[in-house]
Amino acid sequence: MALQNYSEASIKLIKVSDDLDNMIDATTDEVILREISKYQILLNHLLIKMSDKE
Repeated sequence: MALQNYSEASIKLIKVSDDLDNMIDATTDEVILREISKYQILLNHLLIKMSDKE
């Protein structure tokens, strides 16, 4: 999807990033924070991959 529709994929990744930030702000549970951080790492990896293709 990212290669075929870069702008739509970028918007979705930004939305996911915002959602993750909101989840981090809303919890103090260490287990949940660790799980969220896994998704943040994946998100950052995807953003880097997309910027390389640009």
